[in-house]
Amino acid sequence: LEDGDDIAVLDVRPKAERAVGHIPYTVSAPLERVEEVIERLVPNRGTRTVLVDADETRAHLAAATLVRQGWLNVSVLTGGTDAWFAEGFALVGGNQQVEALVH
Repeated sequence: LEDGDDIAVLDVRPKAERAVGHIPYTVSAPLERVEEVIERLVPNRGTRTVLVDADETRAHLAAATLVRQGWLNVSVLTGGTDAWFAEGFALVGGNQQVEALVH
């Protein structure tokens, strides 16, 4: 993140699921709409694009779709938001921050 290169982090879960808790600064791009919104959200097909969901299931499906459509630098966040939260990082839900429990 600190290398100065462009990055797009897209949450591919349905909006209702994302609203419960998502990684700060991610953008909503639900799997069922990712083909419709990707050109607007990530116009440069070479931009580093990271896909996020709760557990990688939807993110891998979205990644395959984007690669087939010609996006060149697509990856999936290992473990998704579940792993992010388990590591002690906060999620944002609605207008409130969901605090992670640090053990």
